[in-house]
Amino acid sequence: MKAIREAAARLGSSAVLWFWGVNALRFGSGLFLLPLLLHHLTREDLGYFYILQNLFAIVPLVDFGVAITVDRQVGYAMGGAQRLIPQGVAPPSEESRASNYSLVWKLMDTTRAYYRVLSIVLFFVMGGVAAIIAYSAAGQTSSPRLAWLATGVALLSLVFEIYWGWWNTFLCAMNRVQSSARIGFVGYGLRLAISCALLMMGAGVASVFVSGFITSFLIRWAARRECLRILPPRQEPTLSATEVWSLLKVLWPNSWRVGLQLLSGYLAVNVNGLICLHFFGLSTNAQYGLSLQIAAILQSMSSVWTSVKWPLISQLRARWDDSGLRQLLRPRVLLQSGTFLIGAAMAVAVGPPLVEWIRPDKELLPIGWFALLLVQAFFDMQVVFWTTFLATENRVPSLWPMTITNFAWVALVVLFLHVTRLQAESFVLAALVAGGLFNYWYWPVAGARNLKTTWWRFVFGRAPESGRLATAP
Repeated sequence: MKAIREAAARLGSSAVLWFWGVNALRFGSGLFLLPLLLHHLTREDLGYFYILQNLFAIVPLVDFGVAITVDRQVGYAMGGAQRLIPQGVAPPSEESRASNYSLVWKLMDTTRAYYRVLSIVLFFVMGGVAAIIAYSAAGQTSSPRLAWLATGVALLSLVFEIYWGWWNTFLCAMNRVQSSARIGFVGYGLRLAISCALLMMGAGVASVFVSGFITSFLIRWAARRECLRILPPRQEPTLSATEVWSLLKVLWPNSWRVGLQLLSGYLAVNVNGLICLHFFGLSTNAQYGLSLQIAAILQSMSSVWTSVKWPLISQLRARWDDSGLRQLLRPRVLLQSGTFLIGAAMAVAVGPPLVEWIRPDKELLPIGWFALLLVQAFFDMQVVFWTTFLATENRVPSLWPMTITNFAWVALVVLFLHVTRLQAESFVLAALVAGGLFNYWYWPVAGARNLKTTWWRFVFGRAPESGRLATAP
């Protein structure tokens, strides 16, 4: 029993397992929520629900990369950085490597002020868009009054998710990854449970958005409480508006670059989705979309091995500890790659017959093209890892190569559709060609070079000598 308790304690303290749980709830929610939506909503109500859901799917893009930049800068401060610069990492102080909590407090003040202003602007801009949608489409639903209510709640859920959501990101950036993941897991679980309960109680199209609003507040409350528990009492007054603006000017040069890169990827995916829908209809779009979703699940689950270490990586960057970075990253990258390859092999072997058994009217891409899609997803995962790693140096060298590649992907899709007889397969082939021209081979080599080694030695060489790796304070 003692061994079982110890094993359970180790599992409970694993940030990787908690993040796997969060991903499982995100991707698995459809298994529980979708049947209830289909059962309790009319066709018109379901269409209105998806309009609102798609309208507010832009949440990850609206802050234009500030959350990612703040995440990195908090890591520098926790690693002992004495000052922040717009590009690059300031040389470490020789006196102390202790966490610079004064700088963490300043970043918290700046983040709070930024998201407060962003939320107010978003409320009026998206509120106008939501009002137009409700005015034109709410009357077609089974209950126009409930549709208007759902629109208002969806707007509030969007605004407050932006205003409250940064707290859990901030907590994770302080290298409290396990606490952040646990809060996220409980929050997503509650969101799913409340949504299902409200649907069964007759709340209709408003159900999911009400649960989103409630759980956003609960996640914010728990994350804020944990952040303030960790931080020592502040010794300086809250930043003035002028000081907040000065710090934002330090954050902005990389924020807009990250935001633009994310926007280009978002546009490429959605434009290709519209192209697939236009040329081949809903059936082929579903075939490609389902295959893509399986690849995305494998990417998300595999990337957890490295994503839980980004706060610590930022701390090591602040200390210019290349040896510590190599020692930390090599086993994580191998675990990430191995997890994906094992999952991909299983998906190719059992995915098509499993989908046919669950729903005979649904199917994945042909087996060869599905395997090729997973190869593309594997390379994309490596690109994301290495470009994110290079960005921890407070630079975004991947902006224009990635943006050009995203637009090249769309252009190649159009080309292949006109010169070949391929259908959804065109999207797979175009992505492989566009990525293979530069991204798939360049960024792993550049990332290893940044670690003061070669890619071959990093992946296949002897493991770094064990030693005392710098750990989070």
